[in-house]
Amino acid sequence: MSRRSNNRGNIVRFVAFGILSAMLISASCSAGVILDVRFDEGSGTVVNDSSPLAQVGEMYSMSDANWQPGKAGSCLSFDAPGQYVEFLHRAELAPTRVTVEAWVRVTGGINYRAVVEKPGCYRLYVRPSSFHNLEAGAWINGIYTVVRGGPPINDRTWHHAAFTYDGLAMKLFLDGAEVGRTDAAGNLLQMESTLKISNAAGGTFQGGIDDVKVWDEARTFTPISPPTVQPKDTPFVTVNNAPFFPIGLYAVPPTLSDGEMQELAQHGFNAVQVDRRLDNPGWISFLNRLQQFGMKAFVTISGYGTSWWPFGMDLNEGSIWGSPMVSDRCVQRQFIEDLVNTVKDHPAVLCYESMDEVSQYLLQINGLLEGYCLVRQLDPNHLVWVNHPPSVTTQEQLREYNRIADIVGFDIYPVPQSANHTMLGDPTISSVGQYTDFIRQSVDYAKPIWMVLQAYQWKSAPDGRFPTAEELRFMTYNAVIHGANGIIYFLYNPKQMFAPSWNVGNVVWTPEFWSALKQTASELAGLSPVVMAQNASPAVTIDGSPSQIEHIVRRRSGKLTVIAANHTANSVSGVRFRLGSGSSLGAVTVRFESRTITPSGSTFTDDFAGYRVHVYEFVEPQ
Repeated sequence: MSRRSNNRGNIVRFVAFGILSAMLISASCSAGVILDVRFDEGSGTVVNDSSPLAQVGEMYSMSDANWQPGKAGSCLSFDAPGQYVEFLHRAELAPTRVTVEAWVRVTGGINYRAVVEKPGCYRLYVRPSSFHNLEAGAWINGIYTVVRGGPPINDRTWHHAAFTYDGLAMKLFLDGAEVGRTDAAGNLLQMESTLKISNAAGGTFQGGIDDVKVWDEARTFTPISPPTVQPKDTPFVTVNNAPFFPIGLYAVPPTLSDGEMQELAQHGFNAVQVDRRLDNPGWISFLNRLQQFGMKAFVTISGYGTSWWPFGMDLNEGSIWGSPMVSDRCVQRQFIEDLVNTVKDHPAVLCYESMDEVSQYLLQINGLLEGYCLVRQLDPNHLVWVNHPPSVTTQEQLREYNRIADIVGFDIYPVPQSANHTMLGDPTISSVGQYTDFIRQSVDYAKPIWMVLQAYQWKSAPDGRFPTAEELRFMTYNAVIHGANGIIYFLYNPKQMFAPSWNVGNVVWTPEFWSALKQTASELAGLSPVVMAQNASPAVTIDGSPSQIEHIVRRRSGKLTVIAANHTANSVSGVRFRLGSGSSLGAVTVRFESRTITPSGSTFTDDFAGYRVHVYEFVEPQ
């Protein structure tokens, strides 16, 4: 992702193991670039070269299914033998000095896997399965010369790979750091051959390739800072380089009074989605008010009657929403450009929201990808998020529509069970954690997960009701324990906000429910710095590992925090927590309950009613 130098808008990113918090910096001069393939097309069977040579590469044995979210924008994912991109020979592609670089995400393969290859000139490979590290080769003075090095990179995360030749030595770089060098004076052989990204002849890459560049000079690189999130932890969005845990509300009207805005902010809500379409001046006015109260917005690109739909969508497909739509591609593009250019530098923008629950309608993906890529091109500093409905229960379907967003999530509203809103097998409120696990798996733990939880009463269910305070609190922590990186509540309705005929949002919150929601949001806001802290789960275990109790552990500022929940309706007594180091504990504070527990050596014990959550905090013995 590129980064603006202005200080008006937020820089919103996400960081994870291998998804890096600082961008690679190479020399700034671009005069020597001879191939610049950004893979931002998002569909089709050709890729374009953004260098002055303006070449066109042909994709072989590949289709629209190979277009996937990349390091920035889209990329090509290679997943079968014989898949590659080919550029015809040009003399400029066979220089005597060279730099070859690319972002790669290795997901499999046991043989040599070509990233870039121009036979008789140069090549960049991932080595076989016994190594999984980098290798580069070049024909110098007619002799094939090799440089190898670096750790294995088969970790399904993005890495920057590069090699250079300056006439004296070949150098190999991984994530900006030099990992190999072979001295060899001379010139590269200038063979007439096609240039391939991946390779058809036994060296097909396995995984994603993005931002391929070839230069007619030897470049220099600066090491990227190390990752900041533990393996298998899904990443948190960062705002201006600080992790951010959204606690949000859907369908907030822009007409809220200052008092109502203040009430939301005071109880920990920090992000909102607006309940209607705004014109561009309306957006700026609303964002200004959010900024005044320290909150941020999901800018809705589509939904609630807006005029953008998937590019090229059949007019008949729009009838499922019963809203006006525009099919003219130029009008659609202008709508997106006007909206994004209006709001992108405002500090109250958190992200853009794509079409709500679009995956259930099975709309053609190409038009959605086109819109996604356009938004990211216009504003590389803010991410796009998409929400899935619980009716999507296959990994294949989720992965297909996850391609149109950087942040993903599920909405799940399981109260009461008669609403039949859960479809993964668990009809209870613990289905929230089940859906959180399911969506994390669909992104290979590599994208932020924002779960949308129930804050309304089903009208369609005969025994419809609001969740109780305990149910609401459990569902929130159930999502957090299972790895959610943000919680959004659907929907804001403390007074009659919607038409009485609407079968979802026409029941006004009871005072008891609104009080419970504010209490839960306040707790989560106070706890979110801990939730985003270092994963220390091995530090505290539960004797006997009772199946009813789930927990996570976080380490922050010399303290350990244990968030534990009983995910069943049955009470469990005498749950014994044990500090892995065996050191004696001091007093254990039970947060939000005004009580402490006196430990016994390295253990402490507590009881759990059905669906009860406890949050424990204590100083970590040194």
